[in-house]
Amino acid sequence: MSQDLVGVLQVQQWLSGPFGVFVSVFLSRYLIFILGGFVAILGYLPGRKFFRSSTYEAGWAALISFFLAYGLGKLVGRQRPFFASPLVEQRIPMPLTTHSFPSAHATVAFSLAMSLALAHPALGALAFVLAILVALGRVAAGVHYPSDVIAGAVLGVFSAFCIHWYRLKMLPKIRRRS
Repeated sequence: MSQDLVGVLQVQQWLSGPFGVFVSVFLSRYLIFILGGFVAILGYLPGRKFFRSSTYEAGWAALISFFLAYGLGKLVGRQRPFFASPLVEQRIPMPLTTHSFPSAHATVAFSLAMSLALAHPALGALAFVLAILVALGRVAAGVHYPSDVIAGAVLGVFSAFCIHWYRLKMLPKIRRRS
């Protein structure tokens, strides 16, 4: 049995019972929307123009990282844990895709968190806690291995850095030319 599969089983055992199943379903399916809403609201509060550009960055980073994760998942084609082993409990309905590597939820969550952290480190720390919980929920729901969410986190942070770099370094050059 692989270490990844052992990790899924340990997380599912840790979040067992009716309350644990409820928590894993909430973290894996709904927390991403709370995180996204939190980032969006910060950008559009009155008097918060400082956060507005970070909200745009977060949106672009989330969109780009989602498509990168989707494409990479199609390319790698790794099966979800509940397909690979009868020991893994599937706690949420069948996801839209059958591939698990990397986790698109973790990718988007970490790209949002990193974009916010680049603008406001304290709020970014809170966003990273939420992103970690999203990733944990995906493993607990039996739809991703720990390595899937780690790869998603790396991809999300990388895409947020790329978008931030583009806005700081490349956009001023493009605007000067036109």
